[in-house]
Amino acid sequence: MKRPAVGRLRGKTRVGRLALWDALLVRLWPGEAADGVLEVGAGERADTVAALVDAVDGDVTVVELHPRRAEMVRAAGLSVRVLERDGLAGEPLGVGVVRAANVLRQYPVDGVAAAHVGLGGWARDGGVVLEGSCDANGDVGAFHVLRVTAGGVRREGLVFFSSFARGFAPIQLRDWLPRDLRKTVRPDGAMGPFFAEWMRVWRETRAGVPAVDFRGSAAALGCSVVELGDVREGAAAMVWRPEGGVPAG
Repeated sequence: MKRPAVGRLRGKTRVGRLALWDALLVRLWPGEAADGVLEVGAGERADTVAALVDAVDGDVTVVELHPRRAEMVRAAGLSVRVLERDGLAGEPLGVGVVRAANVLRQYPVDGVAAAHVGLGGWARDGGVVLEGSCDANGDVGAFHVLRVTAGGVRREGLVFFSSFARGFAPIQLRDWLPRDLRKTVRPDGAMGPFFAEWMRVWRETRAGVPAVDFRGSAAALGCSVVELGDVREGAAAMVWRPEGGVPAG
């Protein structure tokens, strides 16, 4: 299956930007990670890949279309396999986790669904694709959980995370939604009803302490919370797995 190419990336990843992602990856999908992790894009420095290697109990592969960045990872002496490929084109690897962090932010919205299928093509049946974005410091972000099946990928859930360095209100997460959902937080949009409900319960349970308000509103929504305070003080994530899957943008 031919996979769509990923657009050119800025690659300005800061040290520690994906630390919360790394922790969520190994805590929520340890079995999948043990079968191997594919990182889409190495970034401008090798720090992000090095942190991922330290975090996971499994092989790490990096797909990188820029020769200089691919060589950078090799020169760092990391125990990873580096694939120099044009975007997502290549043979399936059968890994358990594919992560595309801050890769599709500038992607054409109408091409995201095909990109998800392409990303899923790297993984084994039953594996997951984690695709989304975060701010420059990795303090707030959101990503898709796409379950790989014989028929393609299933929109299983969304993960929202924050260190609360920017405070907290549910609407804050709107700007960090995955590319295909970012402009759907409106009354007639795919994510409108969910955010309206999240804002409602947040107002009703609000105590004025960002971390407490995040956890309280998550509990009111019936969503699970993952504690990440050992990675970044006070940080946490909320996992939303709606019946029927995450709505399409």
